[in-house]
Amino acid sequence: MLSIIITSYKEPKTIVKAIESFLNQDITEKFELIVSAPDKETLDIAKKYAEKHKQLKIFQDPGKGKSYALNLLLPKLKGEIVILTDGDVFVSRNSVSEILEKFKDKKVGCVSGQPASINSKQNILGYWSHILTHAAHKLRQKRDKQNNFLECSGYLWAFRNNIIKRFPLDVAEDSIIPILFW
Repeated sequence: MLSIIITSYKEPKTIVKAIESFLNQDITEKFELIVSAPDKETLDIAKKYAEKHKQLKIFQDPGKGKSYALNLLLPKLKGEIVILTDGDVFVSRNSVSEILEKFKDKKVGCVSGQPASINSKQNILGYWSHILTHAAHKLRQKRDKQNNFLECSGYLWAFRNNIIKRFPLDVAEDSIIPILFW
């Protein structure tokens, strides 16, 4: 079993594509897809998808932050592997299979996806977003090959379930959980 959590906050314009990008994965094992958000706009859209897709579940979090919501969800998750992403992230068709492949090594506790900017390179912010996501990926690749510690990208990452019992509330979860596994 696999648990996929999309955390979101007021992202009704992007949650559709985020949900669809996971429903369109070639996932061979049973999975649950949970959309967690405090706001009605995002949850209403997710509920429409849940009516058609039994693996999609809705969780209205109390709006006290991502880690707080994840702490409420952790004990309820059924998956051996937990994949986390955000409501404005869209994954490629092979993302889940690539992540799961890494977990075949029983020593692997966390896996990070490779963020890629979809912004236009034609403006300065888009140009820099491409440079920075590419540079971060290259750095992670290098550290991985050297068996060195690396942080996960909060855009898409996964970890083995039932090892970490609680997310600290005062630090970014994608930074601290890999340290705890390390």
